[in-house]
Amino acid sequence: MGLIRLLLAVTVVINHTGPLFGFTFTDAYIAIKIFFVISGFYMSLILTEKYTGPGSCRLFLGNRFLRLFPSYWVVLALSALVSLAFWLFLDTSLLLGPWITKLKTLDPAAAVALAAANLTVFGQDVLFFTHVDQATGALAFATDAVYRPLPSWHFLIIPQAWTLALEFFFYLLAPLLVRRNLKCIAALVAASFLFRACIYGQDLPYDPWKQ
Repeated sequence: MGLIRLLLAVTVVINHTGPLFGFTFTDAYIAIKIFFVISGFYMSLILTEKYTGPGSCRLFLGNRFLRLFPSYWVVLALSALVSLAFWLFLDTSLLLGPWITKLKTLDPAAAVALAAANLTVFGQDVLFFTHVDQATGALAFATDAVYRPLPSWHFLIIPQAWTLALEFFFYLLAPLLVRRNLKCIAALVAASFLFRACIYGQDLPYDPWKQ
């Protein structure tokens, strides 16, 4: 199962390299969905077999965060340093571009929210549904936010980490859901499918609503 998740992650990485390997964005979206399904199965498995008894929920969350946060912060620091070096010596700012060129126009609350999303990962997925209002500098919701002049996700140093934000959300929900009875879980699954069907029935952009 770990090998399958690795192959799916590699598929997404290759997709982000461009058309060199012949992959399309559809390939990456499908791989992400399958990855989350397998992750959900894996989380339910270890929660029922390994993390049991008093304090098991706290131990589960602690172990999950310790596995991901240190690596994320290392990559975040390296990405920021490389971008800074490119800005200082090669006159191109890479991932720091929006911060360097638009920081003065940002509303203070928006700047704090964007910085917090980069540092903590939490909320990065939500940023794909918001953009920076160029009149006020504040974050604003829009159904077509990713197509606005300044989408909020442009301020993410590691844009692909939005998947980690979802993963962390799953970690928080999993201990609450796995031990529920079958009727409760079935009702939640049905509600999730109904909600997804409603989204697909609306005239909303494919990205990020339907991907």
